[in-house]
Amino acid sequence: MAPISSAERDCLILDIKQSLAPTLYACSSLEGIGAGTTSFVFLGTPAQPQHSDDGDSESTFIVKYAAGFISCNQDFPLDASRCKYEALMLSALRNFRPPFTPTSQVIINTPHLHHFEEAANVEVIEYFPNAITLKEALPSLSPSQAGSVGHALGSWLRSFHSWSSTPENVELKNKVGENEKMKALKWKITYEQGSDVLKRFPETIGNDEQTIWEEIKASERGEMDGDKCNGAGNEWGIIHGDFWSGNVLISDFPFSGPLRLHVIDFEFAQVSHRSTDLDQFIGDLLERQHFNPSFATSIPVLIDHFLQGYGPIDDDLAFRTAVYAGVHEINWWSRGPNLTRSEEGKELVKKAWNMVERAWRRDAAWLNDNESGLGEYQTNTSHFWRRSLQ
Repeated sequence: MAPISSAERDCLILDIKQSLAPTLYACSSLEGIGAGTTSFVFLGTPAQPQHSDDGDSESTFIVKYAAGFISCNQDFPLDASRCKYEALMLSALRNFRPPFTPTSQVIINTPHLHHFEEAANVEVIEYFPNAITLKEALPSLSPSQAGSVGHALGSWLRSFHSWSSTPENVELKNKVGENEKMKALKWKITYEQGSDVLKRFPETIGNDEQTIWEEIKASERGEMDGDKCNGAGNEWGIIHGDFWSGNVLISDFPFSGPLRLHVIDFEFAQVSHRSTDLDQFIGDLLERQHFNPSFATSIPVLIDHFLQGYGPIDDDLAFRTAVYAGVHEINWWSRGPNLTRSEEGKELVKKAWNMVERAWRRDAAWLNDNESGLGEYQTNTSHFWRRSLQ
């Protein structure tokens, strides 16, 4: 990895400030914050007082800059147009009104886009103070809180998928469908890196398993290049594209009153199969539980209620989600693991491959078995999947 130097970072900040200087969001200072691996994220202090839509004074906001490389490694090229699609989504989401049940005591929203300086690839976005990511909150979530969070996120995701596929959003879907560079990156970090990982485990991935893996890749590639990926089919449409515990914020945690969640980071928004959002969220959580057994009191409940909140799914969606949740876990090895825990990593790959293979073979008996697959993590989750397949 080759991060930018301090001098380069200073120049970058100066360029951003100059691009915003003629706007209402001119900054007196930009402070880098530890968020984002693709784009540079700063906390901006306005040169002049700003007010939010509800009239409250805003002392800070998020300033996000998309360079032609990922923020942590300038040797990894990345198309800067990704910010255009995030800005497009955040603007459109102002018209999204997910259902709210007063008894749920959960409110979910997305950040407002205050300003987009397209020529400079700079977004000015609403800042949520006193918020932490769901990833950070996991060790402290009680089972009850995990259930509330999971159900609310599942319900929000189903509503988002449905809303983005309405006739009123055909133009939005067509525009988001042009985000081909980020779709290509999603493929690379899922399937190309997955191939590299599996080559390290000949004791788990023999010739037969390799044949299955190539079938999975070919199927996914064929669908990406076919009519389905243009939005045909009930399960194809706009997806978040990077839906995991690090892109969900929780305000005022630990909370005692209504729970406020915020779904962020839409740079990977694309037209694809809806299972992509489901499987990344579930795969991320299963991976975290594998390495942190103490999460066994919160993550299984969170997943179970997440699926219940999302609502009924057919056989195809259930099996696809299981396949690609396993693929996500396999790719843990390519995300900079701690090699001192290599035995745990090997066990994860073995367990994840079992889930991939069984689901690819559409083994309903396995998926329904409380002692295998997702049932390894929690009986209730397997119960839910069994109900979904009936």
